[in-house]
Amino acid sequence: MEFLKQAPGEAADEIAVALEPLYLETRHLARLETRPMVLDGDPPASLMASLRNLPDILPDITRRDRGPTLSPPEPRMTLHLFGIKACDTMKKARVFLDERAVAYAFHDYKLEGVTAERLAEWAAKVGWEKLLNRSGTTFRKLPEADRADLDEAKAIALMVAQPSMIKRPVLARGDDLLVGFRPEEWERLLG
Repeated sequence: MEFLKQAPGEAADEIAVALEPLYLETRHLARLETRPMVLDGDPPASLMASLRNLPDILPDITRRDRGPTLSPPEPRMTLHLFGIKACDTMKKARVFLDERAVAYAFHDYKLEGVTAERLAEWAAKVGWEKLLNRSGTTFRKLPEADRADLDEAKAIALMVAQPSMIKRPVLARGDDLLVGFRPEEWERLLG
């Protein structure tokens, strides 16, 4: 790809025009994929070399005399999906996002836990009652003393101790927070 920097005049313009779709596709993929890509075997060396050189050559193919330059992708807030991997509702939610090629970071409560601070933040936005999954078996199996006289502090303590008591999924982006999987609400947030 070094030849791009050395190509004179019209040849450089032709190369820039030819690579423009690749640049646009790269911008598109940067928005889509935040999770690691799984490859069967090692990627071809030529592909890896091309990808390593992209940051060097892209500024050169956006010549000022050709009109407006292509700008780097604008930063977007990361979408975070919180829940338990094995949950059926979580599986539906992940399929929903994957089918729409929406990039997201997944946080599994069972593996990573959840902090009281995060739950208190969410409770301030949507209310602790909406976060607490009272219909799940974990909550129903609690002793009556633990289920009685619930308030925010007690509910948060229960959810930290037993993350499966958190209603799933929780979808967060910036200040937006959705609890539960309702596709029409998710479409509006992602819109």
